[in-house]
Amino acid sequence: MKIKKIVKIVYILIILAILFAPLSNVHAAGIKCSVCNGSGKVYDAKSNKLVTCSTCGGDGMVSSQGSGTINPDDYKPNDLDALDFQKPFKFARTILSAIVTVGVVICFVSIIYLGIKYMVGSVEQKAEYKKTIIPILIGMVMLICTSTFVSIIYNMVSQLNN
Repeated sequence: MKIKKIVKIVYILIILAILFAPLSNVHAAGIKCSVCNGSGKVYDAKSNKLVTCSTCGGDGMVSSQGSGTINPDDYKPNDLDALDFQKPFKFARTILSAIVTVGVVICFVSIIYLGIKYMVGSVEQKAEYKKTIIPILIGMVMLICTSTFVSIIYNMVSQLNN
């Protein structure tokens, strides 16, 4: 029963990570101005005083227009280069390797745990452990086969981009 709870917790954490991952891009529209360092004021040597930063408009944040708003007309897909197309694939490979690593570690730890309990358990407990270890082994085989299949697809697609 504890393994089922752990698996449910891992599933919930993965779902939360997937749901909140896009939120990391929310702040990309407002980036701290590098000219005034986010203060909105810069030193003018001619007048010998602080003046409003012309890059950010005095609010300390820059965006595509410099006033805190995004202009959709500034996006030009022709400005992309080959490296821009490889970024999603590298990100997907990182996520895939992390999921596979965590999944395999969890599977092996649970198999070792059940194996030890099987060795020291009574006859009735051994029968119960045999029933619980089979779904774990099936899940482990599915995890490895699925990740291998996705890796093969990734390698084929990445060779097309080169």
